[in-house]
Amino acid sequence: DPSGGKPMIRIAKARTGALPSETPQMAEKMLHDMAGFRDAEITEQGPVTFAGGQGQSISAVAGGRTMIQYLRVLPGGSLIICLIRVVARADTAELEKVRDAVKAIAESVRLPQ
Repeated sequence: DPSGGKPMIRIAKARTGALPSETPQMAEKMLHDMAGFRDAEITEQGPVTFAGGQGQSISAVAGGRTMIQYLRVLPGGSLIICLIRVVARADTAELEKVRDAVKAIAESVRLPQ
């Protein structure tokens, strides 16, 4: 949807310098780093089971658009630490129509063994 009004969901894995204990702070930082959400009002946040471990769910609204994010910083010890993230964003009314589907997708995320 070139207009950005229809819901879009992205699942990604990336490197990070954060530790698993910093998941809540990382979730908030990554949300505010998204275009159009720098000054977004956080409407919900809290711990969730995500990608097989302790993660963070966070939702925010900015300019009539909503973003829902699930994030988990994976333990890595002395290895490379990664995070896995699900982000959905769209016009608030459109995203509310599919909120349950976004949650179901996030709950289905599994890491390879």
